[in-house]
Amino acid sequence: TANTALVFHGGRLLALNESDVPYEVRLGANAELATAGALLGPAAKPFTAHPKVDPDSGLLFSFGYNPQSQPHLRYYVLDARACIVHKLDIPLPRPVMMHDCAITRNYVVFIEPSLVFDPKAMLRGSDQLPFVFDHHKPMRFGVMRKFESDAANIVWVEASPHMIFHVLNAWEDDDGDANRITL
Repeated sequence: TANTALVFHGGRLLALNESDVPYEVRLGANAELATAGALLGPAAKPFTAHPKVDPDSGLLFSFGYNPQSQPHLRYYVLDARACIVHKLDIPLPRPVMMHDCAITRNYVVFIEPSLVFDPKAMLRGSDQLPFVFDHHKPMRFGVMRKFESDAANIVWVEASPHMIFHVLNAWEDDDGDANRITL
């Protein structure tokens, strides 16, 4: 199901949930939402509930995390027809609950939090999620050019252990000596 967020892209209203593909929904004559169908095939699964639409290009920048197998992170760029125009598999040291990302004019920023996948957590109680906060795992920010073709070129910056669920905005500042990305 797609029950986390909605985004409008390429003339379509998309319903999203990070464990599945996007679903196109339409407003019926009686003002009820109806599912028109899955927008992408299984090759685009998983797909974040919080993709970013670039206001200049109209492209949709997205990712999906897979806690069960490598690559734990897959990055997608979709055009207005919902065709994948760029994809990159990004290995992570261990699976995490990566819920949001940020884009600037030239870069995408991945937020690798300290909330890690631990399936044994579910065995400790019926209300436990399979994610736990690891106080010893630094949070990391992965910065790469939007159309990077090699995951080895991602610059990873470590921070103290934290969890960030959502990003409000991001931009680049160029002071003449270096670029700075502000989240």
